[in-house]
Amino acid sequence: AMSPVAMLMLALVGTATAGTTIHLKAGKIDTTNTESLKEVDVDLQDDVLRLYLVSLKEVNEASKMTVKRVIQADLEEYIPDKTFVILANHEQIYEIKDLDTVAWVGEYKARYKIDPSLPETATKISVMLGHDNHRGSEEGENIMAEIKERCSVSKGGLATSNLIVLQLEPSQKASEVAKCVADQNEVTWIEDRPELKAFQPELKVPALKGAPPLEIPKEL
Repeated sequence: AMSPVAMLMLALVGTATAGTTIHLKAGKIDTTNTESLKEVDVDLQDDVLRLYLVSLKEVNEASKMTVKRVIQADLEEYIPDKTFVILANHEQIYEIKDLDTVAWVGEYKARYKIDPSLPETATKISVMLGHDNHRGSEEGENIMAEIKERCSVSKGGLATSNLIVLQLEPSQKASEVAKCVADQNEVTWIEDRPELKAFQPELKVPALKGAPPLEIPKEL
């Protein structure tokens, strides 16, 4: 029979070699069964910044700093487990892949950016951009203009430097527009933006003296 010490050592080895499950909003990626980025898989021989998923062996300030030194910028959104979205060019991402602190690297593919529950009949969509601390409203406007021209969207506005709201025409399918928008390098997430309705609670007017205070229903 295997001794308790041997069983513990086996468990520790299994933990060390196990892959990470990346819990994206659009689904999950099991890095155990998903090959890490290889140079032959992508044609990215340029200096264009693109979004990538980088899983760290351990999430701490030291491991994050090894990646930040390469890209000379803050990390983007954190995604459980132990994964960050980063903006990097071709040379940087392969330098990051070789870091001792990094467990897995993959492309942040366009299909990862679209909410699976996006209604086909959506009239407005929210488009989130990477959290580039250096992006001002002017650069955000330029990204929006590029998206609108390439994806044939005539109406839209910049809500913040990282959020674009696009208004679709009745003839446009939300899924087709979303796929086009997702190809934009800076885009991290696309979802429906339902019309906000003003909350107008119905007040219960007391009919008798001494009745309890007015009841206002909670907003759902």
